[in-house]
Amino acid sequence: MKGIEQVGPGLAAARLGAVAQDGPGFVWTPGGGLTPVGPRVDRTAQSQSPDKRDLLLGLTIYELAGLVSDPAQRQMIQRLSADLMRSAVQGITARTG
Repeated sequence: MKGIEQVGPGLAAARLGAVAQDGPGFVWTPGGGLTPVGPRVDRTAQSQSPDKRDLLLGLTIYELAGLVSDPAQRQMIQRLSADLMRSAVQGITARTG
């Protein structure tokens, strides 16, 4: 067992294998059993098209912008991430015809 982490109020999960070091392994949750965890998230991201990756990154950045305390900076980040998402959607729709 590599470690125990809290995954919710009163819930814990045990990491098995090399999950803590970005390797493959399993996560065990009480009542949920073992769930396989693949190695390194960046390998999953590399299998996506650049437009899909940009769309997901844009959405993530937009959501994180809500944590910025300065309203002007927050709006700028949200505007730029919205532009990134818009461009990504245009690229995706252009390929689907």
